[in-house]
Amino acid sequence: MAIQLSECLFSKDYKSFKEIENKANNVLLTAPMFRLIGSNLKAFIKNYATQHGVHLKILYLPFNDEQVWGLFYQRNGIYFIVINSEISINKQNVALAHEFYHFIVALEEDFVYAMDILKDIGGKVQLSLEDQKANAFSSCLLMPADLINLVFTKEISTLEEKIVSIKALMDIFVVPYKTAVIRLYELGKLTFEDAQEFIKSINSKTRNDLEKLNFAHHRSRWEHPIKNYVDLDDLSELINENENYEFISSNKASRCKNKVEEIIQKLLKKEND
Repeated sequence: MAIQLSECLFSKDYKSFKEIENKANNVLLTAPMFRLIGSNLKAFIKNYATQHGVHLKILYLPFNDEQVWGLFYQRNGIYFIVINSEISINKQNVALAHEFYHFIVALEEDFVYAMDILKDIGGKVQLSLEDQKANAFSSCLLMPADLINLVFTKEISTLEEKIVSIKALMDIFVVPYKTAVIRLYELGKLTFEDAQEFIKSINSKTRNDLEKLNFAHHRSRWEHPIKNYVDLDDLSELINENENYEFISSNKASRCKNKVEEIIQKLLKKEND
């Protein structure tokens, strides 16, 4: 999901952006104990689904395709959000919040929502209005304005202050670089020109400036995946559901279950050694 400044809802339709920001703030009020949700977004969303009396499964699975960040779909009354476990942790957060928006819309409009596939489109395809809204919702949910204003109490003016601000947002809220830049722009902490320059020059002059401020080490904290991570409990449950719905044969389901059990036993043996 390569984010372009011109594709931001804030730039294209400010009124719609404010409506989405209000929606994100209202969602946050449903579970104030999860106010800082960068590290426990999955628990926050599961709590939201429970409050609304619906069955939602959030799965982390390797897609073997870094262009695909996440999926949202509904099947037989159960909602699914599936996140690519092979993309970086901060991208996983953005993808999860993005798909959460589509889940909320599906609940509000009470219909079977078409499958959403979130991809890194590299700026080559114009985003649909719903995906623009989902992106805006994601950043507003992950980086609430009131918390950012607590962090940045003075005007950001120098190049070093701007870079430090971007670093802080990435670290505190566990989001990618471009997401942090755009959120600072939305909140008036960066001008359009500044934000555009940071996005465009990330591979040239700005990269050098970031390196001077030890940004490379800082970025590595969240910009990596948990390699080949799979939530084994979720995977076992998914296999059972696929068998129950006859999406896969009983023989294939049995082989998959045996494989999961084999992985679990290897992990247990490794822990005991």
